[in-house]
Amino acid sequence: MTQTIEFPTALSAADKSSQAPKSAAAQHCFDLWNIAFEAQTALGKSEYFARKPADKAYRNAMPTLSGYQGICDFIACVAQGQILGVFATDDATKLLFAAQVALSTLRIQPKNQQIDAF
Repeated sequence: MTQTIEFPTALSAADKSSQAPKSAAAQHCFDLWNIAFEAQTALGKSEYFARKPADKAYRNAMPTLSGYQGICDFIACVAQGQILGVFATDDATKLLFAAQVALSTLRIQPKNQQIDAF
């Protein structure tokens, strides 16, 4: 039994508006994925080989796991990235688990404690 996997390609302006993420952070990651993908295909790379740098651009654009909003944005980016095929299911699961752990630390953090930046 063979299975066909379709990878997303660069999207036209009409497609972008209909498939655009609702989160600003996910939109940012999505936009950078698209820019990188289009740049690679403009260099003559096939869609298959253009995806690797585009996926890397998406991952590099993701927000950090700090603060409630940052964690929510991270989750939105992981979810959108999974839809785009940026993350394998196992990777997305690990990233979402990391977000869950980060979120749980916010609940138990004392209100008067400040977190030092590294």
